[in-house]
Amino acid sequence: MSKITLLISVFLIFLVQHAPGDDSSLRSLKDLENIANESETQWQDAKIQWGDLVALRKKVVEEWSLHEVEVAAKNIRFPDWREVILERWGFLEAKSAVAYCLQAGIDNKPAYEAASRELEGGINGLRVQAIGLALNSALAGWSRKDPHAAWKAVVTPDGEIWNSYAFDGYGYLAPIEIFEHLARIDRDYALDELKRMPDGQFRGSMMKGISRGLPKKQDWKTLFTGIIEAPGSDHRDVMAVLRGSLFARWMEEDAEAAVKWFQSAEGKAISVEVREEFVGASGGDPFAESYDEGKLIKKPARISLAKAVRHWLSRDRDGAIEWLKNHQELVPEVIKGGSWLDPDDLHPKDLRFMLAKCLGDIEREKLLRSLIGKEGLENLLSRENQEELKKEIEELQLRYRFAKELFESHLRDEADPFGE
Repeated sequence: MSKITLLISVFLIFLVQHAPGDDSSLRSLKDLENIANESETQWQDAKIQWGDLVALRKKVVEEWSLHEVEVAAKNIRFPDWREVILERWGFLEAKSAVAYCLQAGIDNKPAYEAASRELEGGINGLRVQAIGLALNSALAGWSRKDPHAAWKAVVTPDGEIWNSYAFDGYGYLAPIEIFEHLARIDRDYALDELKRMPDGQFRGSMMKGISRGLPKKQDWKTLFTGIIEAPGSDHRDVMAVLRGSLFARWMEEDAEAAVKWFQSAEGKAISVEVREEFVGASGGDPFAESYDEGKLIKKPARISLAKAVRHWLSRDRDGAIEWLKNHQELVPEVIKGGSWLDPDDLHPKDLRFMLAKCLGDIEREKLLRSLIGKEGLENLLSRENQEELKKEIEELQLRYRFAKELFESHLRDEADPFGE
């Protein structure tokens, strides 16, 4: 059983424990179930991507009444729709949606205590995760209507949310949605709250939301300087967003000015990272017999623009590709993958499109040949279905002979565990 399947199963148990007992809701519940199932069938036939599925589900649920949303949220028939339903409930009636999730935390107190003693991915840990994400969804819905109230309810030190079981563990993700809406309507307040937050994980989530919601035409240089000079800016979650989704916004608006700053002395705050490296008597050989003469040294390392470019591609594909045509050296790094600390929404289809548009036939073939048997190719092509793989390779616009070679070699599953 996969982790995702297990998580859904855990959430089903959670919903059963809190299911409504009023039989009068069954007919409307059946109608809602039919709507959801028919929609899913249509989207599956149309081969809609997962990221687009979430938006489509939200659009369907926006037509549901408060009663319908509340009944559906408490029923086991909507496991794949749980987050969008709870978000809609939080938008329509925040207090009841949040209270429902907080009560789930209380009712599952033993699971929280057991989760701290089990390995990652255990049944109790997944139950805790399901409840935490449910609460975050309700808060996200609340923030669509009143982000100020949602944020104040979250960060009140003696409040029900901050001290709840449901908020424990995954609460640091809640600010992403809240601060997207805050930044859109009250930029200065969002930035002031960011400076006041001492917790690095929360600051990273706040910045992810800010990067999505900030209006255009910012004074980006001043914005970056203010964040960098604030205490705690060197936290890994904060730095990941500075180098990724937030810097992508600057590149999207003025790539020339952004890159110029990135390469300047001031920009070294995010463009250079000091890494520790142990150099021993053998020059760092991990199989050496002795490290008696070795020492730990610090080396500055240049940070690539690739992660920011990935975020730019996910927001403005055409604009990013036009820029990449003149910066082809970044294409291999863009393919390798994003940051798990600041994930983007880039799909393999976008990467294939980028390759076809940015590189000539010879350069494209040379790059793809170097990826055969390595992890980078997994980010571009699938192995699950031969017909799908053929279509994916066609999108790369390759010469027939190499397209055939790539198809056959990729199906042989030659992934090199030591490949870069």
